[in-house]
Amino acid sequence: MCEEGEIPLIDVRNHYESRIGYFVTGRGDVAVRPQVRRFSQWPGYVARHVLGNEAFKKPIATYCTGGIRCEKGARWMQETLAAEGDRGDYPVYTLHGGIVAYQAWMQKEVEAGWKKPEDSFFKGKNYVFDARGAIAPDGGTEGKVATCHGCGKDEDRLGKCQRVGCHLVLVVCEPCEMEGGVACCEDCRRNVTMRHDEGSKARKLCRCESHREKSLWGDGGAKLGHSKPRQKTRGREVLVQ
Repeated sequence: MCEEGEIPLIDVRNHYESRIGYFVTGRGDVAVRPQVRRFSQWPGYVARHVLGNEAFKKPIATYCTGGIRCEKGARWMQETLAAEGDRGDYPVYTLHGGIVAYQAWMQKEVEAGWKKPEDSFFKGKNYVFDARGAIAPDGGTEGKVATCHGCGKDEDRLGKCQRVGCHLVLVVCEPCEMEGGVACCEDCRRNVTMRHDEGSKARKLCRCESHREKSLWGDGGAKLGHSKPRQKTRGREVLVQ
């Protein structure tokens, strides 16, 4: 179903992770990539963008790095959508083992001569939370799917906004990093050494962060969904074999 693009495919990871690598369907359609900055914003995304949306009133497939976040996210989504009442009994699938498992499976298929690297439905690199940073199968030729925030050249290396206190994760090439770093937007570029007001617990959002937050939540701020009791369910896993 995902190969043919018949059902929605949603990336459960943070926006900077999905920027350098993502799945596509057999038709070449890129997965839905929510612009969330942390996993705690996932319920809010589901509540605002999935609930009541006709495009999601069908089976849904989700994926993440290693299968943990998407299992939790799929379970929460399944419970929330079931509580909506008018969606029917459509399942929410997860990719068993996540991108890591898919890349390992794809590597074996290529080594056995059954597939070519370009046959992979995952494009780019998979961001992992260790010293490797981002990984792709050995011999992968899928190329870079993102561009440096500074110079615009094809890149899959991640860095951070140079403004003190911002720390927004960006795609930054090594030359731009070596030249002093890259700011995420004009606000941070003008105030490279600016910190949030002393004594304030909240960091003032810069222009691009404000725009991203508004695109997610509108003018009213994040809506983290409702908390009424839901029937305990489990997302269905899709095995790669």
